[in-house]
Amino acid sequence: MKLQKNMDMKNLYDRYCLRQKHSLFLSLLVLAILYAVCVVTLILISDRPARENIAHLIPLCITAAVCFLVAVCVQVQALFRVLAIYFSVAVWFCLLSIVFVPMLLLEKTATKDNVAIVMCIIVFIYTMMPVNKIQALTASAVTSIAHLVLSGILSDRHVQCLNWQLIANAVIYLCMNLVGLYHKWMTDIAQMHTFMDTRYCIESRIKLEYEKEQQVLVSSFAQLPELLF
Repeated sequence: MKLQKNMDMKNLYDRYCLRQKHSLFLSLLVLAILYAVCVVTLILISDRPARENIAHLIPLCITAAVCFLVAVCVQVQALFRVLAIYFSVAVWFCLLSIVFVPMLLLEKTATKDNVAIVMCIIVFIYTMMPVNKIQALTASAVTSIAHLVLSGILSDRHVQCLNWQLIANAVIYLCMNLVGLYHKWMTDIAQMHTFMDTRYCIESRIKLEYEKEQQVLVSSFAQLPELLF
């Protein structure tokens, strides 16, 4: 009986956390769509080479379309509850494509390119995606390592202090992951405390109402002999 109660409480807490993350995930989708639309608009009105434009337009358009479809799907709470991790992976891949597709298609790549976008992706993973700490750490580590490896391979070998630039990027990503993991940990603790406080308040109110009903019944039974005689 106690095991069943603990399982019910865990399921209730998981649903509570998922509902809290729903609004954050929707905000992430809106931000991704707005970013894609703004960058596509700037690319179309610019005079950059067609090959460079295509390298950026393809992942941006795919990201906007996928985020829009996911935003429509997550409006159904039951669907979001079951497929939250799959929605997160789809959005994560789209965000990665914004960084890595231009790096692979364009000839010129520098270690400083897309560092800010990678940092934003790491922040989004830890703060706005409906994933746990292990999943967030794994996705952020893969994002950081993939960018370091690709930028190291595709960058010009004759660039001065290339190794030091890669080390600097690695330190930045490590700090971002540590800060993100700390934020995730503190957020989970705060959500647990809020959930337990809300549960205690509800239980106290139900207990108080039950005690009032018992007092009314006792007083009614106490007055019953007087009414009969």
